Amino acid sequence: MTPGATPGSTPRPARSSGRRLAALLLASVLAVLSVAGALTLAAAPAYACTCAPLTTAEQASNADAVLAGTVETTAKDSDGNAAGLPQTVTLTVAADRWWKGTPRAAVEVVTAGSGAACGLGALPAGERYVVFARESNGTLYANLCDGTGPATTARLAAVEDAVGAGSAVVPGTGDDTDGGTDGGSGGDASGPTGPDPGLRPVADADPPDPVVLAAPGAVLVAGGLLGLLVVLALGRSRRRRA
Repeated sequence: MTPGATPGSTPRPARSSGRRLAALLLASVLAVLSVAGALTLAAAPAYACTCAPLTTAEQASNADAVLAGTVETTAKDSDGNAAGLPQTVTLTVAADRWWKGTPRAAVEVVTAGSGAACGLGALPAGERYVVFARESNGTLYANLCDGTGPATTARLAAVEDAVGAGSAVVPGTGDDTDGGTDGGSGGDASGPTGPDPGLRPVADADPPDPVVLAAPGAVLVAGGLLGLLVVLALGRSRRRRA
């Protein structure tokens, strides 16, 4: 018989032993769920866009068309292709100045629909942009690394410093009105197809589903709640034994 125990009574377990058991169970549950969360996160495809640093002059040299204009419409072309690349977007731009390429008042520019795939995405209608684009088979393509961006005073000045004043275009006509010098002609059919092939998404797959990205956090929260329930259950058990 345990010293201090009365005949017929059940020896009372030490409190420290119960605490150690609760801590061990909680640690085990969290460890298992953390591993599961890490595996879920690892299964999500990595996707990113990196751009080599280029000067405005280099961007203009690489481009087949350099122009300024106002975005009129944005059309999503598809939900993705067989390779899992993000959908493309066609931007309709009302051009008002050309520095390079064949001047015309209306132009369509194709780009990837996701910034993670180096695309411009759906640019806001009514905003004026400077567009650097490459031509392939009669279609202009642009991406984040080409130099395209809002037509700020600084960006316009940088383009003029690099390629000259350019040529103004009368909306709706495509006519060169100020006698500016065309900075070059459009690219040929042998040029790059689609977004610049020098830009490499980390994985040719759709961007990770937000549900997949949120899964590890949800798993950890669930693990914490489960551990709390285990501790509470052990506490109630000890109180009943007392």
